[in-house]
Amino acid sequence: MSFLYFDDSRHQNAGFDLGAFVYCKNDPSHEVAGLLRESGLVPFKDEYKSGRSIRRYPEYRSIRAGLFSFLREARIAVVVTPTAHPYVLGQEALILLQKVLAHPLVRGGDKPSVYFDEGLFPSRKAAEQLAARSELDQLCQIEFEQDSVACPGIQLADLVAHTCSMMLVEQLGHKQKVLMAGPESGYPLGTEVTLGYEMWARLRSQFLGLLEVRDEHEDYTELALDVSSHGLHITRACSNKLRIAAEERFTEAYIGCIH
Repeated sequence: MSFLYFDDSRHQNAGFDLGAFVYCKNDPSHEVAGLLRESGLVPFKDEYKSGRSIRRYPEYRSIRAGLFSFLREARIAVVVTPTAHPYVLGQEALILLQKVLAHPLVRGGDKPSVYFDEGLFPSRKAAEQLAARSELDQLCQIEFEQDSVACPGIQLADLVAHTCSMMLVEQLGHKQKVLMAGPESGYPLGTEVTLGYEMWARLRSQFLGLLEVRDEHEDYTELALDVSSHGLHITRACSNKLRIAAEERFTEAYIGCIH
């Protein structure tokens, strides 16, 4: 059985809300619980929350690194809406879910179980009615209003939503933090990169998309992921500025060396 988890990241000052699905072939609960336990936290009582400061929660540093490592085996998809009524993002997430379920990787497996975090819909009943109207309940088993403490996979979606929202904040020009490239980045030590770029480099290969040949030569072939087909939904209500920023950041993911 495969699994999908959804969580959100809200950025009123930047004018957008972003949600993310994480697709896992196996239940990640054991791995997430192990990371929490190794860092001194109690699984199914404590949880990882990306919005909390590493300075205040230093144990989160190792948890975050472990979650990013786990995400190498997962796939992700994002939805972007302008800041609006809190339940709009949940409704738009169901549209993205249809695209995700149509991806060959997901469609070709068992009927997936899908878990949504709390607060994305007015109620569980209202969410179930929306899913039935879209016939999503025929394609997957959906569980709404899930507690991320009790459903550790949602903590993966929390990390992805937060990370992708930071990329979009930077793309919109609201905030740009410069870092020094790490020893495993492939760049010479001392090379400056932006935080958004570093985050994109970590997740670019994990987006749900279809491989396309960008350029072909005798010695090599450049490949890119078309993310818009299955891994991205930008709502019509987005302003031109927000839409362009989201498209530039997420529509395509280059597969190959980036330095």
